Amino acid sequence: MKLLRKEIKIMLIDNDIIQLTLLECMLRCAGNYNITSYINGLEAIQALYQNDKTRPNVIFASNDPYSFDAFEFADQIEDQFDLSYKPKIFITTNSINKRIEEKMPRTPNVSGVLLKPYSFDSISNLLVA
Repeated sequence: MKLLRKEIKIMLIDNDIIQLTLLECMLRCAGNYNITSYINGLEAIQALYQNDKTRPNVIFASNDPYSFDAFEFADQIEDQFDLSYKPKIFITTNSINKRIEEKMPRTPNVSGVLLKPYSFDSISNLLVA
């Protein structure tokens, strides 16, 4: 008897189209995931409101302090959605700086950090955990 695995729906948010495309391609190669991509957080939040059946289980959100704060995005999800919706949220970033180190403990709904440049191993490790 074959067990059916729950489909993993992934949302990607990154204002850098190259990084967004790279992560999407790596995820498609790593598994059969249902992936949606956004270049800004506002579009992503709006998509979360549209249909709760298509909400992602996993969100990769780029943290760019100049254009998009992934920690604020994670806080919005926690504040605006009921307790039954708790996606795994991973911050993508070029480096772990003091700001990220300070915000991680204060943002419990962020599951971890994925450093750029991405690797298949780092992505796989996050999705299996």
